[in-house]
Amino acid sequence: MDAASTSLQLLTDHDVVRVLFDTSKKATGVEVLSRHNPSTPITITAQKLVVLSAGAFGSPLILERSGVGSQEVLSKIGVEPVYINQNVGNNYQDHPLIAWPYISSAGPETSLDCLLNCSLAVPDALAKENNILSSNHIEGIGKIRPNATDLANFSPKLQELWARDFADKADKPAALALLASIHFGDHKDTPGQYFSMGTALAYPYSRGYVHASSKDVKDAPVFDVGFFKEEVDIEMFVWIYKKQREVARRMERYRGPLKSCNPMFKEGSEASFEVADRDVGTVERGEIRDVKYGKEDDEAIVECLRGRVETMWHSLGTCAMKLLNEGGVVDGELNVYGVEGLKVAGMFEFVLKTLETNIVRFVDRAKNGGS
Repeated sequence: MDAASTSLQLLTDHDVVRVLFDTSKKATGVEVLSRHNPSTPITITAQKLVVLSAGAFGSPLILERSGVGSQEVLSKIGVEPVYINQNVGNNYQDHPLIAWPYISSAGPETSLDCLLNCSLAVPDALAKENNILSSNHIEGIGKIRPNATDLANFSPKLQELWARDFADKADKPAALALLASIHFGDHKDTPGQYFSMGTALAYPYSRGYVHASSKDVKDAPVFDVGFFKEEVDIEMFVWIYKKQREVARRMERYRGPLKSCNPMFKEGSEASFEVADRDVGTVERGEIRDVKYGKEDDEAIVECLRGRVETMWHSLGTCAMKLLNEGGVVDGELNVYGVEGLKVAGMFEFVLKTLETNIVRFVDRAKNGGS
C-alpha cells in the first residue's frame, strides 16, 4: 500500500504551535512551523476534530499556547484566553528513582561494568561474540509492600494514607525494586565490578508542573518535577532504602557499598558500613543482623536521597482525565473541558478508546442482526 492510497499523511520536521478555535470555541485546526522555515506559520484545517498527543510535556504547552490554561500562565505568555482551566500543566507525576551501587566479587564477565569503565569496547565484544551483550543485566524486578512491623513505625500521616490508599489493595505496591549487575554511574574514578539495587516509589504523593514560558515553541518550559515535596514520600523512600540495603547485605557477592553513591553515616554509628558489615562474610547470610538506625542516620539517608534522586521518565498527569473540579483537563472521552472538537490523549489511551468504540459498534451490530 503506497502513501497515495491511504488517508494518512505524516508531516515531519514540524512543530505544533497551537490549536486554532473559531468563535464558538470549536477546534478548527492547528498552526505548525517548519523547522526549515520557522518564520512562516502553516495552518492545517480539521474537518471533524483535532487529537493532541504530545505527551506529558508537550500537550499542556500546546494547550496553553492555544489559550487553554490558567489565567496566570496565559497572562505571562501573552495569550488570549479561550478557556480558563488552572489544571492544565499541573499534577505532574513520575516515579522518583535511585539505584544504590554495591561492590561485587563477581568476575568481569558477569556485568556490563566493563563497557562503562572502557575495559571492553562494544565492537570488540561483537567481534568476539562475547555474550556480555546478550542481556540488559537487570536480573530481577519486584514490588514491595511494608509488613506489620514497618507499618507500626510509620508516622500517623503515612499510616492514614496507607489505610486509605493501599491497605485493601493487596496487589498495589508501595515501591518498585530491581537488581542489576551494573553500576549506572560514572566509572572514571571507580573502576570495578558492581551490582545495583534500584528503588522507586510506585505511587508518590508529590506533584510537580509543566508550563509554557512563552508563545515560542523553541523556548524551554517552566518545569518542576516536584519530587519529595510531600514528607510522606521522603519517609517512604527512607523505608525503601533500608529494605534494599538488607537484601544487598545478604547477597553472596556483596562486598560493601560504593560509598560515593550511598549515605554518609557518622563514623562509629551502628548504621555505618564499617560497623554494620563487620559480620558480613563471616556468618551465614541468614544470621546477618538488620542494621539499626538512629535519628542522625535517617537524616543522612534523606540528604543522600535529595542529592541522588532521578526520574524513571514515566511522566504523566499534566492533562489529567478527571472531573473538572477534581483537577481534570479532559473528560472520560478524552474531550478537553471548555472547548469543542479537541481531544488530548497519549497513544495508549487513544488506542484503548478506539478499540472500545469499535467493540461497542460491533456489539450493537450483532444485537441488530448485522454481521
